[in-house]
Parts: sequence; structure tokens; C-alpha cells
Amino acid sequence: MKRALLSRPTRTVAVAGAGCLALMMTLAAPAASAAAPAADPVVSGKPYYLVDTKVNRGVTFEAYANWDYVLLTNSPGKGTPVVFNKKDDGSYTIKSTSSNWGGYNTWCVSGDGVYLSKPGECSSGIDSFDFVRSSQGGGSYTLRGHGTENYATYSVGGKGWLQMFNTVLPNFREFGYFKATPAN
Repeated sequence: MKRALLSRPTRTVAVAGAGCLALMMTLAAPAASAAAPAADPVVSGKPYYLVDTKVNRGVTFEAYANWDYVLLTNSPGKGTPVVFNKKDDGSYTIKSTSSNWGGYNTWCVSGDGVYLSKPGECSSGIDSFDFVRSSQGGGSYTLRGHGTENYATYSVGGKGWLQMFNTVLPNFREFGYFKATPAN
């Protein structure tokens, strides 16, 4: 039986500019499979490299304003291993295996990015993620903030800081299409 796939939906938005000039932009949503969630892509409690399949850059962290923020490596590579822990609701917490501040290793979503927090101390309350199978192929997944419609994205060019959005403006941000490979 063939699996139905969702096409990459777009939305056109008019943005007011100076005077009467209006700029039309097309926003894209992540390409995701319409089928039921697939089997778990990771084993809970084991370390994995989480690498974006489009740019071959893994996730890591970097200090900014006295917090470690999650971003893609500056050049192609595996990045820092992370550990996924499955919760009762089927979502996962993600913990970096290292950080600049002891005990601050759990991914937490904030308005300006994904930072490393202490377990259970995420101020936004969004500290778990869902794997959503991508229609991009190659066994890739998008990461959605649990209980939201926001997906992990990164800026095009320069630093690849992760932020959670439900749409992206092409040529400025891209959705992360990740593949988890065992770190051992």
C-alpha cells in the first residue's frame, strides 16, 4: 500500500512596505508525511548524532549571553551527541552530552532560540519534542515542539541557530530535516 504524502504547502502573505508598495512573500511549511507516525527513530537513553540531511551539519551548542544555545555546526560534521528520553506522552526530551555549565543540558524552547536548561526548569514549558517523518526521504525527520505546530529551523548562511517556527521565508530560514545516527 502506498503511503500518502503531504505536499509542501505554501502561504502567500502581503507585507506592507514604505508608502503604498506591498511585497508578496511565499512562506513554506515543513514537508511531512500524512501517514501515522513511524516506529521510534531512536532508542531512549542512548546517545545519537542529530545531523541535518540538507547541509550535513550536526547539532551542537555555543555560549551566548551566559546561556548555551543549540545550533548547527559551522561546517559539515556530526556535532555533539544528544540523548533522547521518551516521555509517557510519546514525546522526547533532548539532552546534550556536554555543555558549558554543569547540569544545564536539556533542550528548552524560548522566543529567541533553543537553549540548554536544567531538567524540569524550562521557563517556556516547551522542553519536549516530537519526531515527524519527513517526505524529503532518506529517513529524515523534522523536530516539532511538543504541543505546538512549530518546527526546528535554522538560518540560511552564517550561524545555524535553531529556532522553532511553523513557517519559513525561503532563502532566509530552512526547516531542519534531521537523521539520528548512533554515537557509539
